[in-house]
Amino acid sequence: MARLTPHEYRNVIRDLSGGIVTDAGRYLPNEGGAGEGFSNVGEAQSMTPIQLEKYLDAAKDVLAHVRVSPVAGMTWSRYPKNPIDEPRLARQEAVNEIIEWYVG
Repeated sequence: MARLTPHEYRNVIRDLSGGIVTDAGRYLPNEGGAGEGFSNVGEAQSMTPIQLEKYLDAAKDVLAHVRVSPVAGMTWSRYPKNPIDEPRLARQEAVNEIIEWYVG
């Protein structure tokens, strides 16, 4: 199964975000060549569990830049949101954001 190389991933996210997120995939592992000199040959690409975790971490980093509102829809921010691990705090932040949308 073919997948995006770190360079391709960075370029796709840069284009999707309108140039706002430029360092996506910075923690993805470097690719080894497939013998032909290309790093994006699907038959030569593998996906180990560790690499999958790196891709998921990269996606979380990118999603921290996304903001969603009923007025503006989905927008991108240069500044990532800090993750919230505790469910109670995450719910409270969501409620506060909804109130802010309607009040502000």
